[in-house]
Amino acid sequence: MRPHNSGHWSMDGAVTGQFEQHLRAVLGLPLGSTAPIGGPGGRTVMKNLFGASASDLHAGVPEAGRHAPEAKIHLYGKEPRPGRKVGHVNVVLAPEPGEVAVAAAELDRAQSRALHAAALITGTTTDD
Repeated sequence: MRPHNSGHWSMDGAVTGQFEQHLRAVLGLPLGSTAPIGGPGGRTVMKNLFGASASDLHAGVPEAGRHAPEAKIHLYGKEPRPGRKVGHVNVVLAPEPGEVAVAAAELDRAQSRALHAAALITGTTTDD
């Protein structure tokens, strides 16, 4: 049994990510906190990277990092091919001081930045 890739957001967005949690469970250790990094109102946007036109995914990482410096880019070392998940991008958000949750507009901007970073890495286009 292994963690499902739908939880890859937790690598950057939770106090204890799914992979660490899996190891803790297998080893009989106490489970860690699954609280969001940004506090109770924190959010994480995750965009999967699928093999596309770029044969060298690493070539797009510097530009993606300049476009979205807050993005956490995870490449899996897999050979890109159409439809194959080869990585993901996480953008972690915390509410502004005095706010209970991340504003919808900021969440939309983070999603746009993650999408654009993913497009730069995979060599695809985006409407943003």
